[in-house]
Amino acid sequence: GLAPPSWLRRAPLLLLGTLVKCMLLVMVTCLVCFHSYLALANITTWESISWYNISYLKSLSPEDGSPFSQSIRMNLAIYC
Repeated sequence: GLAPPSWLRRAPLLLLGTLVKCMLLVMVTCLVCFHSYLALANITTWESISWYNISYLKSLSPEDGSPFSQSIRMNLAIYC
């Protein structure tokens, strides 16, 4: 029959740990990418998620960007 490899029979927790680490790596990578975008656009997570619920943003289109955004270089200078 089809038997699992010998290393898997000896160390099933190794496989489980590797899968958990890979899942965490994917989640952290997505988080870093999203927050890098927020830093480049000079907007907060709250502004990104609730644009139409924030009083000073209601009249603005999200496509036009944040009223506080300058240039990518200046936006990053604020964080660095």
